[in-house]
Amino acid sequence: MSDSDAAKNTEVKPSASGKSPTDDGPCDDLHYDMMTSSYTEISFDESDLEDGIEADDNNGDSTNSADASKNKQIPGSLSLPHLSSTIIDWSERAKAEYEAEFGNTSANKPSTEEKEKLAGNIEYSDDGMITFVAHDLENKLRLSSVMSSPCISSSSDEPSSSNSATLDLNFLSKLESQAQQISKNLDQVMKYIYNYTCQVSSLTLNSVKNFETCLTATCDSVDSNIKLMYQLMAKYEELGSVMSPIEKLADEIKEVKRLLALFEREMETNRYQQ
Repeated sequence: MSDSDAAKNTEVKPSASGKSPTDDGPCDDLHYDMMTSSYTEISFDESDLEDGIEADDNNGDSTNSADASKNKQIPGSLSLPHLSSTIIDWSERAKAEYEAEFGNTSANKPSTEEKEKLAGNIEYSDDGMITFVAHDLENKLRLSSVMSSPCISSSSDEPSSSNSATLDLNFLSKLESQAQQISKNLDQVMKYIYNYTCQVSSLTLNSVKNFETCLTATCDSVDSNIKLMYQLMAKYEELGSVMSPIEKLADEIKEVKRLLALFEREMETNRYQQ
């Protein structure tokens, strides 16, 4: 059984005021359902985190499981854009369920001026991520709290409690447990990113070392070839200096051949005259 089912099947205890989390109206019921199902649905999406992250079901073994996940081999990269698309799909589905159950009331919608005040900057990154930066986040949170909980305040016939909201301790405890679970999941995601970054850094370092080794070997080979070329040129110069007397000897041999040719011609001339 997953934590989502466990959160849904947990018995709801009455608060100190004697009311259950759903006694204050449909809005509190909606808050409870969203808090107990939405974050667990996002944080325990098996299709996104099954490669590198596993949820800790036993709180007592959190340290051992964290060490095990740290030493575990990471098979691939984490698809963060896919996780963001899953969160967007869930938010659209939750909005559709809310509109189907409670309808679209124009009284709870902000006016055009409020929308302009709540406007922000939308930034698109190269990897497909969309970032929205609100201009007035505090006012936005204040208006969203007023819009999402219209049933918190009491009726007009109870002026003493008209401006005070009933705090549900059970709801706060559920919210705290969900926040702790999200913190654990975020810690696991950060550990996964840390391990993945370490592996990428190690691969990069090995690649740089191999490149440096190949570059050093290539430089040594080119240097040795240049040295051999200079040695060969030096040998050619030595051979040229040694062969310089042979040119004079070749000239003398040519002169001897010429004299022999003249002597033979004279001998033949004398033979014919006799």
